[in-house]
Amino acid sequence: MTVPTAVDVQDLDRRALDIAGEVIAQVTIADLDRPTPCAAWNLGELLWHMVGENRSFAAAVGTRAQWSIEDGGDLGIDPLRACHDSAAAVTAAFARSPSWQASC
Repeated sequence: MTVPTAVDVQDLDRRALDIAGEVIAQVTIADLDRPTPCAAWNLGELLWHMVGENRSFAAAVGTRAQWSIEDGGDLGIDPLRACHDSAAAVTAAFARSPSWQASC
């Protein structure tokens, strides 16, 4: 039997976003139409989803309640910047939220 150990959710999230950011940094605008393993989405749509999710999580623990998954994924004129900014927003929101200070 394995004994559950405490997991620092903030650290795991930050590390996952850092790794994703390293991969996304290699993406060019020309890559956004490329397919993904999910046949329903191309890379641009996947990034839109990631940005929307990041902003939604930031809103859930922060004060940006106006963001939603439906409109929060707007990539604007710089999709890579939108990805970076949304990752920074969710990381900062988790860091400020007392409910995320404890490990799970």
